[in-house]
Amino acid sequence: MNKSITAFLSVIVLLSIAACTAPESQPIAPTPTLPNIIIPTPPSCTSIPVQPTPGPDSPSIIPPVSETDHTRGPEDAIVTVLYYGDYQDVRSGLFEETINRIRTEHPEDIRAVTRVFPLLSVDDKAALAAQAVEAAAEQGKFWEMHDLLYAQQENWIALSVEDFEQWVTAQASALEMNVSQFESDLKREDIVLKVQQAWEEGQKIGLPGVPLVLINGQIYGGPRDYNSLNDIVRLIALGKRQFACPPMTVQANKQYIATLHTEKGDVVIQLFADKAPVTVNSFLFLVRNGWYDDVTFHRVLHELFAQTGDPSGTG
Repeated sequence: MNKSITAFLSVIVLLSIAACTAPESQPIAPTPTLPNIIIPTPPSCTSIPVQPTPGPDSPSIIPPVSETDHTRGPEDAIVTVLYYGDYQDVRSGLFEETINRIRTEHPEDIRAVTRVFPLLSVDDKAALAAQAVEAAAEQGKFWEMHDLLYAQQENWIALSVEDFEQWVTAQASALEMNVSQFESDLKREDIVLKVQQAWEEGQKIGLPGVPLVLINGQIYGGPRDYNSLNDIVRLIALGKRQFACPPMTVQANKQYIATLHTEKGDVVIQLFADKAPVTVNSFLFLVRNGWYDDVTFHRVLHELFAQTGDPSGTG
């Protein structure tokens, strides 16, 4: 009896194993693949026009520069800085100092255009100061009075209106103006109206305050310190020195060495024309065209690296 049960169980186990055995799989024919064919292409150069900012005549809510504006610098300057100021406003005075410094350093690249936006509801002498500049303009002394009021703000912004009138009249005399004419023009009806209209026009177009600065027709809301503005002018001015792609003259089988002459000594650089022919070719072209002459190191990390090659000095 036990033998029969054992044999029966063995048969069940064998049948179970047979049932669980997977059928033999049929081989799948491999899918044919095409080899990747790499077609070598010669290195290329693309010339990209650089236009850091729109031109000075780009559309804007701010009226464009006209013959009635007071400007300093060449009319065809690559950078036009237009700014609204209030002679009694300290920030306007600081900006005036900054833009004059930059204009002196870049006399051929920048044109400065000044407009008055007297904050009549804030500064008690804003209108009279603007009238003084217009009265001086009647005697060809606009810039002299303009510069004087900004440069000597600390001497008059705390004065009363009456004391300021006496002070500015004394300055007109020091500037060798006809004092009687200046006193008459200071409160002349059309000059008073002109200053009032400057305030109203600023309100109409929504000037948020002073100094309001536009660079090539676009409102500039960034830092107004010397370094920031000077970098912008230098970068825009650099656009005049853009080149088209140079002809390919380097040879991959030749060795090229460049030597940087610095105040601390020479730096010798090996150029790998076989690895980067376009880069080496462009580098040599720029060298021959004086691109790197008198260029400083714009970034130096001690015992790590030094970066140079940007004439603007901004990196």
